[in-house]
Amino acid sequence: MNGRHMVAAALLLLGVGAGVTGFNLLMLRGRLEREHGLDQSMTRLAEAETGLDADMLRVAALQVQDYDGVVRTTHRLEAARRALERSSRDEDDAALDETAQAYGAALSDKLELVENLKSTTAFLRNQIAYVPFAVDRAIAADHLSIGQTRLLGDVSAQMLVYHVTGGEQARLRLLALLREVRALSGHPDITAIADLVEVYARQRAGLSQLMRAYDHSGSAARLERWRELFAQRHERSEIRVLWLGGSLAMFCLALLAALGGSMVQLYRARVSAQAATHRLTDAIETMQGALALYDGDRRLVLCNRQCADFFPPLAGKMRPGALYDDLLAELEGSGFLKDAADQPRGPDKSSWVQRTADGRCYLFSHAPMADGGFLRLTTDLTEQKQAEDELLRLFTAVEQSPAAILITDVSGVIRYVNPWFCRVSGYAAGEVVGQTPRLLKSGMVSEAVYGDLWRTISGGGVWTGELCNRRKNGDFFWENVSISPVRNDQDEIISYVGVKSDITEQKRLADQQRQVVLELERSNAELEQFAYVVSHDLREPLRMVSSYVSLLARRYGERLDTEAMEFIAFAKDGARRMDKLILDLLDYSRIGRVSQPFEPVSMADVLAETRLNLEAVIELAAARVSIADDLPTVLGSRSELVRLMQNLLGNAIKYRAPDRPPEIAVSAWRDGALWCFEVKDNGIGIAPDYAERVFGIFQRLHARDEYEGTGIGLAVCRKIVHHHGGRIWLDTTPAEGPGCRFRFTLPVGLEDVTPGAEKV
Repeated sequence: MNGRHMVAAALLLLGVGAGVTGFNLLMLRGRLEREHGLDQSMTRLAEAETGLDADMLRVAALQVQDYDGVVRTTHRLEAARRALERSSRDEDDAALDETAQAYGAALSDKLELVENLKSTTAFLRNQIAYVPFAVDRAIAADHLSIGQTRLLGDVSAQMLVYHVTGGEQARLRLLALLREVRALSGHPDITAIADLVEVYARQRAGLSQLMRAYDHSGSAARLERWRELFAQRHERSEIRVLWLGGSLAMFCLALLAALGGSMVQLYRARVSAQAATHRLTDAIETMQGALALYDGDRRLVLCNRQCADFFPPLAGKMRPGALYDDLLAELEGSGFLKDAADQPRGPDKSSWVQRTADGRCYLFSHAPMADGGFLRLTTDLTEQKQAEDELLRLFTAVEQSPAAILITDVSGVIRYVNPWFCRVSGYAAGEVVGQTPRLLKSGMVSEAVYGDLWRTISGGGVWTGELCNRRKNGDFFWENVSISPVRNDQDEIISYVGVKSDITEQKRLADQQRQVVLELERSNAELEQFAYVVSHDLREPLRMVSSYVSLLARRYGERLDTEAMEFIAFAKDGARRMDKLILDLLDYSRIGRVSQPFEPVSMADVLAETRLNLEAVIELAAARVSIADDLPTVLGSRSELVRLMQNLLGNAIKYRAPDRPPEIAVSAWRDGALWCFEVKDNGIGIAPDYAERVFGIFQRLHARDEYEGTGIGLAVCRKIVHHHGGRIWLDTTPAEGPGCRFRFTLPVGLEDVTPGAEKV
């Protein structure tokens, strides 16, 4: 073994040793960085858990009105735990993993207790708010004795004391009062209140038990144990870093010494390479392609004259000794190569194609040399690539076309079908090539159609039409077909191209649409007949009942007692309400069916007519109605829109608060392609739970002796709005003041009718 081989062997051994040591040091350094991140994650986790404990103390003390803070803290705690679990998932310390799993289980139990505490405190707050209200309502009913009233007041006061203190003595005192209430009173209202308070007492005691379980969950202790085990492992990792760092320094010193010897050998090899370069120069100058030879240092050894012709930006710069990377950077900076980012940065490919900014296409070929260098040969493929690209574009367009395409020769034999043809027909390409299109004939098309088809295309024309064909599985399907002749340079027809699209589904949908239209026409006729029967046949018996009951009251009123006259009044009122109900149903069924064509309708005029119709009601209720000045003009039915606004304003007046005069405000604004309208009042309001129910037909929220009506008014409003292409809803978002807000939308329909298109 000579000196050069010995130096190479030493470099190899030292390089391997330094590489292994450096790799281990790098891996250990990465581990230390991960451990540092784990430590920070543990700190954040501990802070989040401390914050959760503080929040839950306030929750248990019933000092929190909402749980937004608790929810945010819980989410932050969950995020910190998930991040910590992801960071420590790859660790192989069994004891540490076991401790982490124990902490995770304890934390899960703790979070479950948090949910229970939240639900319990929410229940308690609802109860403590509702019971005094129930007590006041029972007292206001004036059905209780003074003793019962006093007992209810004591129970309400003691319940508040127990709610604030949570002490055992307060609970026992509350339970004693409940027993006294149950013993002294059998009144149903008092019994119901006692049941509510007893449930509250049990839930309040359960809150204390849940808080004790939360305090003894033990997750903090498990987290601290986890951190202790992690700190011990982190210390061991730091010691290993010190040892590996020292070993790497020793390897590096030895490697530097070996590199000194290798520099001598490298110089000798370079002298030999230069001599070989001079011998090759004359041989490569006559090549058609651009050839460049680089040594092991990626420096240019020689190149032929074609390099300057192929790469004008490098003319005068491709001199022996020039670095390959510098030349490549110069070429990229000049913008000569298109998509230069795709150019390989080193000899890592055997060949690739690169385009230039002026539209040429070069084939780059790479060949490694025995001395560590490489040979780069560039060939101009512009003309060849252009032809290939054109063919590829045409073939790709046909292959990926979403229409079935087939090509036949002049005798009608199929020579090509694309994938979409196979997908539609069910035949594979090999099954149809060599066949004729008769393979798809279904027998549903007359021979006259096929005769016209062949006469048209054989005469040089384009035939288009619809054909019913048969798939491979026997199913029929319809296609829209266009067949054209293909001519050569001598204007001779050499083949035919057929382009077909499947229209089976469109035809099926058209048939269904026709059936639906016929069914709707029949249904509308039946509805009109039903409306006629209701208006004439059903109302006539009601009028007879009402007339005879009135006659009975007039003729025999002096002989009947008060109770009998009351029964007669009930019968008359029932007949009247039934007649009103029938009329409302008729109007409801006619909306959208019996109406004039839509026309421009000014909503300001609609509100003016509505106020005129409700003038007596408005004056009687001392109502104040304010209407915005910029109400738009919409497309619709004036009579239906008047009824819509009359129902909304009438409801606002009907369901007014007894302690204040009604105040009603009507406004509108533009929201994209819709006009939004709002009718706001200060009445008794509607609970959010009934926001959808109020629009149902016959849905009433109050007894008939409280408010009159058939429960169909808002259903009529919804049907009118839907008929106009909009929607209506009860806005349940929190708002200042009492009452409710009804909103509905109507399509704009008219351009630039009303100024001011922005939302107010």
